[in-house]
Amino acid sequence: MDDASCLRTAGEPSTIQVNVTARCNLACAHCHVESGPHRTEAMSRAAMEAVLAVAERPCIDTVDVTGGAPEMHPDLAWFIERAAGTARVMVRTNLVILRDPAYRPLLDRYAELGVEVVASLPNVHDAQAEQQRGGGTFDPSIEVLRELNARGYGRDGEHVLDLVFNPQWPVLPPDQGELEAVYRRRLAELDVSFDHLFAVANNPIGRYGAHLLDTGEFDGYLDLLIDNFNQQACAGMMCRRQLSVGWDGRVYDCDFNQALGLAARREDGGDRTIFDYAADPALPLARAIRFRNHCYACTAGSGSSCGGTTVQRS
Repeated sequence: MDDASCLRTAGEPSTIQVNVTARCNLACAHCHVESGPHRTEAMSRAAMEAVLAVAERPCIDTVDVTGGAPEMHPDLAWFIERAAGTARVMVRTNLVILRDPAYRPLLDRYAELGVEVVASLPNVHDAQAEQQRGGGTFDPSIEVLRELNARGYGRDGEHVLDLVFNPQWPVLPPDQGELEAVYRRRLAELDVSFDHLFAVANNPIGRYGAHLLDTGEFDGYLDLLIDNFNQQACAGMMCRRQLSVGWDGRVYDCDFNQALGLAARREDGGDRTIFDYAADPALPLARAIRFRNHCYACTAGSGSSCGGTTVQRS
């Protein structure tokens, strides 16, 4: 990395990404946080209150809620309502969860609050999608997308609906713009529309990392990421503009570091928590970033982030 400034955040972060639970109704093959129905970890109300306090800082304009399946946290509706009063709110969903009668009311709540929905749809063909997410998941995903469309999402210009693609194989994502055109054509045939597509590289950690080790593809995939390192992607790394908060309140540079337990550090060497920032509004959110080899997933090719590619192809 030629630019030493990329080793730190770009000033004070503008986004708080909050992982509210590790619990999920699915157990996707590419999941770096290894979420699933067996996981029980969930953020406490106290930690959520601390996140909301930090979200009131002038530098914060976005609260990005993820999991697991965030919908499975019992306090999600309360949390997004509070957050929507101070910031732009995004919720990342696997879509399938919103077919469950217990969580269907959130469809209307998202629309009422103007929450942006970022939906995982790793493929637009059922067989390929279900290889990653499990059998019987594609049709429910399409049904939920139609329900979101009926509430204005992806259609009225106000309710934002973005989709996320992950490669099925250990390869870099294709060109995001070209892939978005493919998604639009295919989903139009299914009477579904959306705003943007984010093409995200799979990170070789968690469940996906274990899969690569089992198949003997780990070293080859890591070499692919390293060989395709793009200096231009460094400036746009999401860790430079966000604060990631784990379900236990510990703070990280990103969701990937969170999955590996690489918490941000206090001066005394202990793990930094969201409670530290809530207790001291003068404590800077800017910090040095903790890097490891998995970071090459965000700097290979056109770059990768929770918002898709970070370098525009010419």
